[in-house]
Amino acid sequence: MAFEISGLREFRAALRASMAQAPELLEDAHKKLADKAADLARARARGMGGVQARAASAIGGRGDEQAARISVLPSRVDKFGNVAFWGAIRHSGWYANPRYDGSTAQHPPWVGNDWDVAVAGQGPYAINDALAEHLDELLEFYEQMLDELSDGPFPGPLGNVAGNGVISIAF
Repeated sequence: MAFEISGLREFRAALRASMAQAPELLEDAHKKLADKAADLARARARGMGGVQARAASAIGGRGDEQAARISVLPSRVDKFGNVAFWGAIRHSGWYANPRYDGSTAQHPPWVGNDWDVAVAGQGPYAINDALAEHLDELLEFYEQMLDELSDGPFPGPLGNVAGNGVISIAF
């Protein structure tokens, strides 16, 4: 499952035509959305306990003119962020010794690349579940930010793009 935002390309073009700083404003909106989603994912990770709770600070939001993204950015403090949220295919370190082959206790199973965004029980641990649980809230937040962009400093053509239902969010 994925969602598509119809009319976003036209909206970005109208922003560009209306004002030179429009790309920065759209980037800021995406960054705010990504930060909100990352906050929700970090809260979910802390609630899971274990390795996810310890690596929650590795979840971060990024935004650019094109999109909002959630990233796992391991640091010196939480080196195991990737394993906590993406899982692992095999054991590592001293646990990679063949005598532990039958054990499944070290890392969560690898999530792979065959999952849908914002579907509970799929994808990166804690992150995708948080997105699924709060998807309506996040989409409403995004739509509100796009409305503010089009109603505020951009009269005229942007009102036509955003105000006439050209921008729509579909699943």
